[in-house]
Amino acid sequence: MKADYNTYYYIAASKHFLTQEEPLEEILREKTEHFIANNKSIDFWIFDSTKLNAHSPNEIKTLQKTFFFPTILIISSNKKFITWLKLRLRYIFTDKIQLAIKL
Repeated sequence: MKADYNTYYYIAASKHFLTQEEPLEEILREKTEHFIANNKSIDFWIFDSTKLNAHSPNEIKTLQKTFFFPTILIISSNKKFITWLKLRLRYIFTDKIQLAIKL
């Protein structure tokens, strides 16, 4: 049986940079409040490379290994949201990934 793949978009950056030098918590809190106020489903997920475990998607674990430092990934099915984050944050990497699971 062939798995269905879904396209997700992501940003990746140093964990230290996103948690210590950028207002990531504030940005995500504002976006979450916006989603709730507009009755939209929250469609982003945060993966911390230092906290991945056996239950984490294999594709995410493989992607995290491409970075040589502790990394935060923010993944969404909403390309506009990732573009918005890219404009708000500095020193980040963006791309897309095909996942055989639905987040």
